Amino acid sequence: MQAARYLTLPVPDRASPRAKKVPRALPRQGLLPVRLGAVAAAVTALALFTVFIHCQVAVMGYRVLALQEQVENLENENRKLELSIAALSSLDRVQEVASSKLGMCMPSEAQVVALAADVADPPAPAAVHQGQQDVHTGVLQQAYERLSKTLARSKVVGMNE
Repeated sequence: MQAARYLTLPVPDRASPRAKKVPRALPRQGLLPVRLGAVAAAVTALALFTVFIHCQVAVMGYRVLALQEQVENLENENRKLELSIAALSSLDRVQEVASSKLGMCMPSEAQVVALAADVADPPAPAAVHQGQQDVHTGVLQQAYERLSKTLARSKVVGMNE
């Protein structure tokens, strides 16, 4: 910062022989430097904003790649789990585990109880329309309830005796 330059002039007051300092006016430079400074600051801010946006785009790109890799890994794991479920729930494996680990065996003819069905024949699949699906589901629900009541009342021969 420049120090103000003072011009010494004699004071009209004759009582005091000291001189009074009066500040001298500096020449006016105009508004051009101020405008140039404002334009330079605006261009710098715009450049910094552009760099920031490009950095954010790059970061988002890396996040997208990481998420795509994670999705691929989860899909592979899902396929492996579906294969494992299919292998573990196959009927042959269930029968082997039931007989070897649980000590179960196939029932003999005397242990099987046959039940008579009181349910009317359901309509043919071609005759079932969208509005009739609820009726068909209700018939199946009634059949299930009757079957569970009958099984609750019946005594299976040869079991736990």
